[in-house]
Order: sequence, then C-alpha cells, then structure tokens
Amino acid sequence: MMDFRQRLEQGRNTTAKEILAPEAQVASEYFAISSPAITTICLDLRLAEGKHVALPYSYIHTLRYDPETGITLATSREQVTITGRNLTRLFEYLLLFRVRYIQTNQGGDAQEDGVFVEAIIIECENG
Repeated sequence: MMDFRQRLEQGRNTTAKEILAPEAQVASEYFAISSPAITTICLDLRLAEGKHVALPYSYIHTLRYDPETGITLATSREQVTITGRNLTRLFEYLLLFRVRYIQTNQGGDAQEDGVFVEAIIIECENG
C-alpha cells in the first residue's frame, strides 16, 4: 500500500497527455468526452448553422432517456431534447458529467449503426 508521499510522487509523474487524453474507445462525430481527471463545467450544445449554447452541468436537475423519444435535459428555465439513434452511450456519459459537446448532424447520415444525433431542441419552460 502506498503512503501519502508515494501517491504524491506518482501524481507528479503523470503527464498532461495522460490526463487530457479521452478514452481511446470513444470516437464519435456527434459527441466528445473529457478524461475522468478533468472536471467538465459546461455542456457545449452545437446546433445547426454553427450556433453554440453552453449549458452549465450545475443547472441540470433532471436527465431522462427514452429510446423512442431521445434524451431530455431539464433545467429550471429550459428543456433540451436530443433526438437521434443509439443514444444510450451518450446518456451514460452525460450522467457522469463527462460530455464536452454534443454536435447535431451537419449532413447525410452514412452510418447505419453507432450514435447519431439528429437534432437538439431547446425549449423555454416559461414560454
């Protein structure tokens, strides 16, 4: 078992590349995740026509997933719905607050499997 000094030295020997590198097996043109060592503060929603909306994770009070309707993120002011195909893995990373961005489809869907984000819909709760 390592003592405090040994753990401290081991942490010093960790390179920035190891900390910043996302998991190798996660590759998607529709979302990216952060390394577990990095705290992701905001979720970058990349909408059609190059628009971006940053949603702080601390504002999200409910996350729902239904394979038929997609992923729903609820805040006190907005509801965000992410529609597409095979969104289970994306939802699992959202639960861990590790998703850096979600990108909507910008062209044709050539893939028949894997994650596909058809649309990101943001609705104001108060009208």
